[in-house]
Amino acid sequence: MNQGREEGTEQGRAQGKAEGKVEEKIAIARNLLGIGLDVRKVSEVTGLSELEVDALISK
Repeated sequence: MNQGREEGTEQGRAQGKAEGKVEEKIAIARNLLGIGLDVRKVSEVTGLSELEVDALISK
């Protein structure tokens, strides 16, 4: 039973780290858009797709 709990904890940590990385990419993308960088460059720098970057502009 402890093994299941430990595996669940590890999965939760991994998911949290992944979500944090995405949030960081989004924050960086917003900053880059704010200084006037175009969608393609923001996509290249952050690793987000151009569609994802476009969606940030719409928000």
